Amino acid sequence: MKTEIYKYTTIWNATEGARGLSKLAAPQTDSVRIIVGPTIKPKELATLAQASSSVARVRLVIAGRNSPVWLSLPLFRNLFGVQAYGLGEADLEDFKRVPATIRELELGIDQQPSLFVAALSRFTSLTRLCLSGKLMDLELARFTKLSELSLHYLPELELKALLELKGLKSLRVHHGSVLINTNSKIVSKLQKLDLWKIAGLDDLHWLGSLTELRTLEIGGLSKVQVLPKLSKLTQLSFVRLDQLKSLSSLVPLSSLPALSRLHVEGMNQIPVQDYLSLSKCPSLTEITPGYSSKLKNERVSQELDLPRVQYEPIYDIREF
Repeated sequence: MKTEIYKYTTIWNATEGARGLSKLAAPQTDSVRIIVGPTIKPKELATLAQASSSVARVRLVIAGRNSPVWLSLPLFRNLFGVQAYGLGEADLEDFKRVPATIRELELGIDQQPSLFVAALSRFTSLTRLCLSGKLMDLELARFTKLSELSLHYLPELELKALLELKGLKSLRVHHGSVLINTNSKIVSKLQKLDLWKIAGLDDLHWLGSLTELRTLEIGGLSKVQVLPKLSKLTQLSFVRLDQLKSLSSLVPLSSLPALSRLHVEGMNQIPVQDYLSLSKCPSLTEITPGYSSKLKNERVSQELDLPRVQYEPIYDIREF
């Protein structure tokens, strides 16, 4: 299964958005994201919906409370996704107006998240889902078409169940907590994994089973002491490790045949020799040591003759 990523052209001023849409040229007309504030009028929304009818994919970002756009959702014929944040009990009835056929959903639920569980269960056509809020008892297994899943602050997630969502290519879990039952081999097609500050995640031995993995980003797991054997991850090319304060060694990374980029942050305890052992990686093109010492960082870069690249913090990446 191929994961497709669409580059959205963003219309920020929704009131003027109809004119902005008419000026778009290919390939921008493939998809558009429209930021809609609470002051827009129903007539303006109707004009906006008509103007966007020629765009293959429309994602609406509903900003602010009591927005009239909830009532106007049926007007957007090619509605592909919805983003909304700061939701609470007062927004539940509006949220129920979202068509069950949409493919992308991104929600921040601040108040009484349990009220949204039943309303979320009807979106079985989703390919991309991003949730923030302390949602309990959400049956993620019903979302059988998911290729991308992002979860923030959700408690008691079953890690094995997440990894075995059959079509899942990208998984991000930040904060929250997990229940671990990974004694048996994990069968997963996951290509991208991003984990940050998850309670209960102290053992990473199961990573060795994710043989389709291309990108691995892990941070804020203070009790992780060792990396597992990674030699079977023959396609893993990008690794980012951030603030793994108890990790003692990077040597398992030297067995990755496709490793091309390594970024480490906030990990002064790693011996310099561990970085030098990565000279065995034939595909390595850049390395960022995780030292606070400028001299140590320069030594690693010089001895391996590789550039040091600065990345955004793993916990502070924004979509727009």
